Amino acid sequence: MRTSWRPGFESSSTESPTSSHAVDGLRRPSSPRARASHVAYSSTPIAPSGNRSWRETGLDDGFTSKIVHRLEADGLVERDESGALRVQNPNLMLDAWAEVYAFEKHEIVRGHVTARSGEELLRRLGGALKGDKIRHAATGLGAAWLHTEFAGFRLVTFFVASRPDDALLERVGFREEPRGANVWLVIPDDAGVFDGSANKQGIACVHPVQGYLDLLAHPERAKEAAAELRSSLLKWGS
Repeated sequence: MRTSWRPGFESSSTESPTSSHAVDGLRRPSSPRARASHVAYSSTPIAPSGNRSWRETGLDDGFTSKIVHRLEADGLVERDESGALRVQNPNLMLDAWAEVYAFEKHEIVRGHVTARSGEELLRRLGGALKGDKIRHAATGLGAAWLHTEFAGFRLVTFFVASRPDDALLERVGFREEPRGANVWLVIPDDAGVFDGSANKQGIACVHPVQGYLDLLAHPERAKEAAAELRSSLLKWGS
């Protein structure tokens, strides 16, 4: 999936995000429908079958077709003359998804690592996870900084495909303690959180859509960071 974004989508829908039936399929952090919606944000036209982007969701053509029909009925995607699909109202879809997204349903291991700064900690943890070949991607405040360099931060959050072993945690000085944590290691309930992740400044980082959703559950200046991420990289017509 491409991680570039196309501004200028026009919206004619006045439907409230919470009234859309499509919201029901987005309740799990990375439900199959949510993953398909994530791919649908690509600036490249997409097709319900025979297209690499849809195959990347891990969904079969039959299930994908049902998702597409529901999203079309809800006015969230539309077909062009060739039959390819585009998001009709990206702002509505993102708002609807954000309203029901449940970050806390992931498994979150909170702890502390002594570090000079959030950036130094982000790079150290990213390097350690990469060195141990653990699938990972920065999200939250660290992801916002990697994408936009917006503001300093203390809390570093990484999605990890599995919990790092004790040797790695000891090597980076990680102590599990929720109070005063400056590290969240998040084992996702679905690998869809890694869809569209890319290398940013030498660190694996989630797609801007995923980062935006996750920021809504973070402390510090997360709301400001989410607003900056959306205004900088998730710009569409109103």
